[in-house]
Amino acid sequence: MERREGGELMVWQKIDDQFGVSKKVIRIPRARRQQCVGLWLLGLNYAGRSLTDGLLEEHELDELGARAADVAELIRVDLWHGPGHACERCADVPAGAVIVHDFLVYNPSREKVEADREAERVRKASQRDKRRTPDGTSGGVRDVSEHPDPVPVPDPLTGLSEEGQAGTTSATPSPFCPVHMPLGPNGHKCAACADARRAWEAAGRPPIPKATLVGASRADPADCKHSAAIRLHQDYCGRCESRLVDGRWVA
Repeated sequence: MERREGGELMVWQKIDDQFGVSKKVIRIPRARRQQCVGLWLLGLNYAGRSLTDGLLEEHELDELGARAADVAELIRVDLWHGPGHACERCADVPAGAVIVHDFLVYNPSREKVEADREAERVRKASQRDKRRTPDGTSGGVRDVSEHPDPVPVPDPLTGLSEEGQAGTTSATPSPFCPVHMPLGPNGHKCAACADARRAWEAAGRPPIPKATLVGASRADPADCKHSAAIRLHQDYCGRCESRLVDGRWVA
């Protein structure tokens, strides 16, 4: 079975490639053969589409435009069976109905088609559930807000965001090179810091504290409170150029 438009499994009917020259078809008079075989084919297709397991009731024969003489001819050559037939492979037929001979030998039963369709429905539902996001929406590309929440940008001088939380280096201009952020070179000349400071000033940023400028004296480690380093949870204090070793600041 294949899928028709809309996703439902499609039922196909099978016809032997020797059907047109089979003994049963040849037994139908040539003048009536085309009309009888056409009726047989329409009945086969109807039974497969409607999942009747090959049974065609009286009102369904009427819908197909079946003439009594053609129905009788198809029964005579055993392409169809009527009530009281002797075929052991085909089910009993109620009054006024016929059944396509060996329909279930070559075609799936109603039970199998419905089971396959239910299995397909469950499979697709499982796929949808796997793609579903935790918030209950369908999977795939999520909607992106045109106005996302701003990400706090740390101040290069303090390393703190506007909310007062320790941050990381931002993409905004900095008055110091990455090696000397956030407190500056503290008396040591650094060409990279000079370039960064010029870019900082050209961007109209606030003045740089004097203590961080090149040429400023280094603070005495004994007098330095290491406040910035402690606040940023760093083991290096750029103000006095000392490091925290075993709980003590060592120059």
